[in-house]
Amino acid sequence: MAQKSEMKISTIVNLWLDNIEISVEPSTYATYYCIVNNHIIKKIGDLDRTKLNKKLLDSFIRESYTGGRIDHKGGLSAKTIADISSLLTSITRFAYENGYIANEHFKLIKPKQNMREIKILTDKDQEKLEQYISNHFNYQTAGILLCLYSGMRIGELCALKVEDIDFNKGVLRINKTMQRIKNMDKNPKAKTKISINSPKSKKPRYIPIPSFIKEKIVPIYKGLSGDCYILTGSSKYIEPRSCRNMLARCLRESNIEEINFHALRHTFATRCIEAGMDIKTLSEILGHSSVGITLSTYVHSSYELKSKQMEKLQMFYEQSNVI
Repeated sequence: MAQKSEMKISTIVNLWLDNIEISVEPSTYATYYCIVNNHIIKKIGDLDRTKLNKKLLDSFIRESYTGGRIDHKGGLSAKTIADISSLLTSITRFAYENGYIANEHFKLIKPKQNMREIKILTDKDQEKLEQYISNHFNYQTAGILLCLYSGMRIGELCALKVEDIDFNKGVLRINKTMQRIKNMDKNPKAKTKISINSPKSKKPRYIPIPSFIKEKIVPIYKGLSGDCYILTGSSKYIEPRSCRNMLARCLRESNIEEINFHALRHTFATRCIEAGMDIKTLSEILGHSSVGITLSTYVHSSYELKSKQMEKLQMFYEQSNVI
């Protein structure tokens, strides 16, 4: 290891990576590794550790926002910048606590992130999709139907096995998720690999299956071994990328405007609110750490619901005696 007097920022960053590897999921570590090597080390890694201060890092973040893309075609997204800022905060805290820099860790600038409008299925399009699923019912379309009525994430669906469904009680157990991540193995044969680990919430969650959905899926899974993946009915899995293509095909053949797979989760949350489900229950079903996340991110009122709610204002109009 280099002496502190001649230590570069890249050395500190790599020491930080080594330090956090055992405390995070492999998928999280792979994400951190890519951010660190594609952006932080590449831009400021060769600088001496004494240059590691708020002024340098704020300047680096601003430059990344305007021209930080690897292909040199503009700046990084606000989300990526926010991730970089968070990692730099952790890295500088680590550097200070281990005596690599003299100043205590500091809060770095973060660009404002605009909330993207997430598309959900309209009532009509959801009906068309469900009709398509009914006409082409198989393991894969059954998985889409389960997502529409459980709010599962795509990785959770891909990792779900028959043993994770209690058909008697009608309950899904979500205790793992599937991702394709950067292959961090020594001498890897491929750049990426499939990783199956615990879900975002870290602990298993249990989702009741509506009775009408249970009646639909029980026959197709009856008699299968518990270690069969529900999307294939065998020990072979379908990874998230293939699952996205599967949904795209269903939408295309149903003449529905394309949406991403995560929109099924948003659609589920919105339908639950429209049906009168309380936020606390919905938040637990979705596996959120707080009700606020559910409200701010996943609940989208449909135009039809907004219209009905606005009509309730009529009582105040009538009370004003204007008419």
